[in-house]
Amino acid sequence: VTARTAAAEGMVLLRNQNATLPLSPKLKVALFGNSAYETITGGSGSGDVNSAYSLSLQQGLDTAGYSSDSALGRDYEANIAEQTAGLPPQSLFMPPPTIVEQLLPSTQTIGRLSEEVDVAIVSLGRYSGEFVDRNAEDDFYLSDTEITLLTKVSNAFHQQQKKVVVVLNVGGVVETASWRDQVDAVLLAWLPGQEAGHAIADILSGQVNPSGKLPTTFAVSLDD
Repeated sequence: VTARTAAAEGMVLLRNQNATLPLSPKLKVALFGNSAYETITGGSGSGDVNSAYSLSLQQGLDTAGYSSDSALGRDYEANIAEQTAGLPPQSLFMPPPTIVEQLLPSTQTIGRLSEEVDVAIVSLGRYSGEFVDRNAEDDFYLSDTEITLLTKVSNAFHQQQKKVVVVLNVGGVVETASWRDQVDAVLLAWLPGQEAGHAIADILSGQVNPSGKLPTTFAVSLDD
């Protein structure tokens, strides 16, 4: 209970156009992004989380009464399993190798989902912590794949008059100014610990008010 409460209370609602959040109960969602299925609970060094378990965003939404597209979920889980197979255990002082975001859903799949489900949720993940410097490309700035994914999902779902929500599963700031107008809501979930999925679902569903405040500026550009 404490882990879930603390995680939810630290989350920050960065954008919420036309009362996109909270989501109505029992919606069917399309979950995009590796960190929707392998949520990053903590960072490196003192940012690490010695968790007894880890609940993903997908699991949290399922428990909260939302259903997610199972075929899309299987594709992401297979990609994660393939990329993590044979990797050494995570060191306390270094983050694990990044699971590269791939444009798994085809344009046709995204179009189908925009017709069949009620809302799109795109989770973007970043490891952060001690002993590792941040980078500009594919870190502070979104990767080309992430930008393409956001653009395709936003175009398809908005054509169907449906909403797109971004969840930032990150430990440090990322650039949002260039893409925030493509989406309807942006929730900054940080690295929310072992109860991550439940805590994010609590915010998305309106069970908990997003009362967190930014401790640092989300700059328009890296130069700023």
